Amino acid sequence: MVEHGELLYPSLTRVSSHLIRISRDISNHEKQIVEARKCSVKKGLQKFNIECSMNSEANEPYELQLGFGGTSTLDKVGSGGGLRAMIALQGILGELQEQHLLDIVMYLCGVSGSTWCMSYIYEHEEWGKQLSSLEDKLCHKLVNPHRDWNKALKSLVESSKDDTYSLTDFWGIVVVYIIMHELDDHHLSDEQKICKNGIVPYPIYAAVDATKLDAAANQIHSDIWFEFTPHEAGFFNPGEFVDVTFLGSKFENGELKEKKNEMKMTYLRGLWGSAVANFKEDMTVLIGIWDIIKCMYKTLTCILKWKWGNIYTYKYIDLKDKNLTDKTDIQLADASIVINSAYPLILRPERKVELILSFDFSDGDPFETIKKTNQYCEENKLPFPEIDAQNLDKDKDNPGDCYIFKGNGCPTVMHFPLFNKVNCGGNISDWRNRYKTFSLSYPEQDIKNLLEATKKNVKNNTKNILQMLKAVANP
Repeated sequence: MVEHGELLYPSLTRVSSHLIRISRDISNHEKQIVEARKCSVKKGLQKFNIECSMNSEANEPYELQLGFGGTSTLDKVGSGGGLRAMIALQGILGELQEQHLLDIVMYLCGVSGSTWCMSYIYEHEEWGKQLSSLEDKLCHKLVNPHRDWNKALKSLVESSKDDTYSLTDFWGIVVVYIIMHELDDHHLSDEQKICKNGIVPYPIYAAVDATKLDAAANQIHSDIWFEFTPHEAGFFNPGEFVDVTFLGSKFENGELKEKKNEMKMTYLRGLWGSAVANFKEDMTVLIGIWDIIKCMYKTLTCILKWKWGNIYTYKYIDLKDKNLTDKTDIQLADASIVINSAYPLILRPERKVELILSFDFSDGDPFETIKKTNQYCEENKLPFPEIDAQNLDKDKDNPGDCYIFKGNGCPTVMHFPLFNKVNCGGNISDWRNRYKTFSLSYPEQDIKNLLEATKKNVKNNTKNILQMLKAVANP
């Protein structure tokens, strides 16, 4: 008898070994795009009269990696924070472009609410040139909601028929829909053409293995982290990736058995932004939304089991991770539960990070991500600047707008708390209270005020960023 997947996709089953990649290295697709992006980075640096010194071994310029919440050459790392983080990242990117810094950013990494902004802008080709209009469209969409609940209900019922249905489906189709006012049918693989020629930073989205969240010790291990790029998805430790268009399809020992449709962005937004998945006791958000739609028995079952991010695993006999060889599925959740920034993804040695722009959108301790990342790096023997946690704790209720952490043989980190004494004056607590993480909407003026505050963090520190760029480019 012919397997269902073999009948429908005979050519795919023959080449399915190419759909799964066993390696700690980044993909060839990413390498090619990073190489193309270097041209933009070089031109961007030259605008500021910054020339990279030569790598004597390879006789080529040093790669300057910049990142958001982790970006390479210059990497930009965006933290989580729900709607607040989504709006804040939009403002940060707009001001980076205004200050001619965006072209120098190699990677754009995000968790939770930052991924909502990323998935929004990466629908548009050459979005770096459209950030002003994209900001206007986003503001209009957020304050002028148009929701088609018939379409949402139909989508939810259809999703519930799948064996892997979980609360992530509900969260994406209902909760994220309430916040973003759209059911996004585009796919992550669509972003391949957006970043194909290195025109924009390469995007990396973060999630974590939800089955390992109960043990605190697991949360500083690198094998809990799962990354998504436009080309592939997987655990970078021990190095197990699948073509992103086949994530969720059924595999057996590396052979494709049943091709599933590629996950829609609505589902992925629910997965990336499902921080409530770690708070089994706190059901207030779900209960508040529950009156909107009395869902099926299957959703109730998922709530009782607290089942999130259920995806068929890409089982392969050579995989080192028993989670992928012994289980039929994996469960993924919002990475902000572990570290509210995508540091583990951008700190992979293969990405050669030199300078990280860490824009922190947390509503609590603005240094928690830095301190947790320091612990993570110590546990996983990764180079990271020395952090004086006690000194940072003194500033947590009244932080400045820029902190620089550097050392020998490690990336330089520039950390920018969202709400600080420079852009908020003496009213930091008022700003934090106004922009709660679980807010489903903000008034139009609050959105504009938040955008303005985030832009100040870039504008006021452009000189500091350029100073660090020069130092990293010419060590």
